[in-house]
Amino acid sequence: MFEAYRKEMDDVKLSEQQKEQLAELMAAQPVRTARRAGRTFLVAAAVCALCAVSALALSPTLRQMLEAAQGSYTQYAAPVESSAVQDGIEIRVISALADNTKVVVYAEARDLEGNRLSGEMEVVGVVQPETIAQDIGISSCTHWAQCVGYDTETGTALLEFTTWGLIPGEDTQLELEVVCMAAGEESWHIPFDPERQEVRRIALSDTVNGVPLERLELSPLGAALYARGHVGYSDVAIHLSDGTVLHPKKEWGGSIGGAEGPVSRYWSFEEPVDPVEVIGLSIQYWYIPIQADGTAGPGYWLTELPK
Repeated sequence: MFEAYRKEMDDVKLSEQQKEQLAELMAAQPVRTARRAGRTFLVAAAVCALCAVSALALSPTLRQMLEAAQGSYTQYAAPVESSAVQDGIEIRVISALADNTKVVVYAEARDLEGNRLSGEMEVVGVVQPETIAQDIGISSCTHWAQCVGYDTETGTALLEFTTWGLIPGEDTQLELEVVCMAAGEESWHIPFDPERQEVRRIALSDTVNGVPLERLELSPLGAALYARGHVGYSDVAIHLSDGTVLHPKKEWGGSIGGAEGPVSRYWSFEEPVDPVEVIGLSIQYWYIPIQADGTAGPGYWLTELPK
């Protein structure tokens, strides 16, 4: 396996322009909020991104649209190449950004038979496990899809699909199902295997508003809090080691596994956050310190809400 991998890497040829771009990426400083995420990871992601762009032959316009849509998470997104054709329209997954709860997928769509696509078209799509686990009970998730750009020169649309609250599956393989787009009458089913961000898990034993907390999961994308019931989740804040206090946006809340499963809430970070830098979680006035070893210390009351 290693010999085959090395041979494939030996066959990768970068143009002079790509070499210059790679040199600039290697010289650039990583984002401040992700300083411990690792320079090696960011450089490796940059290499993969360049190779993926070369393989997929994205137009300069689409490349700029993709970078604009991903924003500061561009260097965290993993390239993906998987596609399906229905009704003469090809949808190709090109990039994915995921942790255990949230996944964002970018895909390009091309009309192989006409000119039915546009930047204003409505898109409906779902990201879900390719194989749903048996007897998972009632679980919930939220989906969002939109067209984030259109290249008139190539007739290619850039699509964004987001799912919060991934339903448990029997494996890590996911599937993008596009059920509505332009004049297509069929559904597109596109399997892909995303590279998930590493998640830091902290076991919790506090009780808030009479509801026991189970655990906190942190990734560069956001924070997921699991509890044995519904807690008042207003004024949730994430505290970093440099004194920064984040008030992330809540984007999803639902149950996992029905009445016997926990209730979860997910907050997305506007900028990448290194989970190692998180030293505390506050829910309204209740503060839970998080130790360097990944354990939670005894919680206590704050005298004022974090600013």
